[in-house]
Amino acid sequence: MFERTFKSFSIGAAIVVIAVVLSAVNFARAGVIVSWGWNSNGQVSDTPTGDDFIDIDAGYAHSLALKSDGSIVSWGRENSGVVGDTPTGSDFVDIAAGGSHSLALKSDGSIVSWGNDWYDQVSNTPTGGGFVDIAGGGGHNLALKSDGSIGSWGYNNCGQSNTPAGNDFVDIAGGGNHSLALKSDGSIVSWGHNYNGQVSDTPTGSDFVAIAGGRDYSLALKSDGSIVSWGSNSDSQVSDTPAGAGFVGIAGGYDHSLALKSDGSIVSWGRNFHSQVSDTPTGDDFFVDIAGGYGHSLALTPEPGSLSLLLIGAAALLRRRRSR
Repeated sequence: MFERTFKSFSIGAAIVVIAVVLSAVNFARAGVIVSWGWNSNGQVSDTPTGDDFIDIDAGYAHSLALKSDGSIVSWGRENSGVVGDTPTGSDFVDIAAGGSHSLALKSDGSIVSWGNDWYDQVSNTPTGGGFVDIAGGGGHNLALKSDGSIGSWGYNNCGQSNTPAGNDFVDIAGGGNHSLALKSDGSIVSWGHNYNGQVSDTPTGSDFVAIAGGRDYSLALKSDGSIVSWGSNSDSQVSDTPAGAGFVGIAGGYDHSLALKSDGSIVSWGRNFHSQVSDTPTGDDFFVDIAGGYGHSLALTPEPGSLSLLLIGAAALLRRRRSR
């Protein structure tokens, strides 16, 4: 849930570069996590210290991060083991947060899920390998296979787990009760809950490079660096979408959004009940990754002068085939 994603490259063109960059990141100092907003269960105050994180994501009231050694750290609200049952090991390459559950992709292409299982979003996790990307929704999950097809499981009250056929998909994102996918031709497909037009108002065109889902809305990044949002506008998360170009990353929270600019700065808009917008960090920090939860947000910044400033930034962009 509350997916974040970055400007995508084609899998065919980038696969070698991805391998080189991600391998290099493991030998470089990774980034520091910054959190702000809602702190009801330590989702801000319990943010782990250290400078060895390479990926972040946020659920409703929990967060998780991937370390450069391939291990995972979780914090925030403990709900059905979403924090306490975080898997051990050091062979993880990607993470994703759902509403109150999480999932992770292993280096062998298999998926592990944990946390709330009310809708079988954990127990129905597919077995086997062959997966290259994962995304979490409110109570459902999506996984992209190496052949470009999509698998899904979990809550399906609105058809959010009825994935489209085809094998030309390069990116996936989950919202509250809807889903979306980016195709290799740069077009977007959405399905699931449509009460606020989050499906029917999906923009047409073939110049999109990244997608993200919020609770009842979605956003997409275009090849010219501009952002388009659609769906629920309950807190101006659509109408206040920043104009202009120069953006390289987007993230959807519950009812707020974040965008990463090419200069490493962050812009936030939408619901601000917990200062998740107004407390967005400013200053000279260069951020390379962003994530949004219900009322909190996260960002990743390498230490000044670190080699990882270049490596993590490149890895984040490439990994978001989420191609994470």
